[in-house]
Amino acid sequence: MFSSNRTIGFPDCDFAGVIFFPKVFELAHSVFEEFMHVSGYYKEYFINRKIVYPIIHADVSFLNPIKIGDSIIIMLSLKSIRSSSFEVEYEFSSSNSELKAIVTTVHCAVDSVHENKTEICDQLREILEKLK
Repeated sequence: MFSSNRTIGFPDCDFAGVIFFPKVFELAHSVFEEFMHVSGYYKEYFINRKIVYPIIHADVSFLNPIKIGDSIIIMLSLKSIRSSSFEVEYEFSSSNSELKAIVTTVHCAVDSVHENKTEICDQLREILEKLK
């Protein structure tokens, strides 16, 4: 698992003062990027792109309101890994451990030259396994 803290700001919220639904995906992705940085794999994953990993499915369940000024802990974990895809989960919790939202994303390995499905490279597989 990997965790990161965020504070919900005014630009993250709608007129009701709760998080605007696409912002949870943005926050989740920022935690994934942070994990790639910490793992030393950011450049390989996002810049040197022989294999790309587009998101082929994304889902969010809102369980409790996330409001302006809330301090949120986002826990990133690996739900599953297959030969050519992986699924990660992000749990959004308050500082008192109240679960606020759960985001899941499924990523598929694609050969960027031939634009067809391929296997996840061994180095990324090892990094992702650390999220179990």
